Amino acid sequence: MIIYSRASRLPKGKRNKTAYQRTVRQITTDEKAIAQAQKKSWASALKLAKAAIKQQSKEARFYITKNRRLNTIKKSGDAITAYSEAIHLEPNYFAGFFYRGLTQQVLNNTNAAEKDLINSNSFLKTGVANCHPGDIALLKNQRASAINYYRLTVKSGGDAGKVAKEKLRKL
Repeated sequence: MIIYSRASRLPKGKRNKTAYQRTVRQITTDEKAIAQAQKKSWASALKLAKAAIKQQSKEARFYITKNRRLNTIKKSGDAITAYSEAIHLEPNYFAGFFYRGLTQQVLNNTNAAEKDLINSNSFLKTGVANCHPGDIALLKNQRASAINYYRLTVKSGGDAGKVAKEKLRKL
């Protein structure tokens, strides 16, 4: 999946088999490192993610993996900085905005959280990224907006949809 995304961003009209194969090899290596980082313990995963960043410092997904581990061990402030780096490296990828938004919400930075979650949804609509702005809207006493977000979340289904359905029932 990542391979096709990367390939679609390569310059058009040029054939460079060697560069393409080198890119595919690097992406395959990157995917293996991500998978390995996600299988290990949190501390080990953080160490692996940092090592992957040393090898491939321009891969936003490594920063996202690292940051998710930082959040798990309650280092949200460090994660915000690193999510911003991931967004800088890949500004059209939903995950950097999504996870930074969730982290901002944990830190009670509701305006920043709302902005990031909405940005995330502009790249990939997810129920979770709709549900959290609904919660933020409620905090701001914006009931109609919250209901709108929760309705979108219900349509997406899954666990987030079930949670939103219950929140709508209570409203």
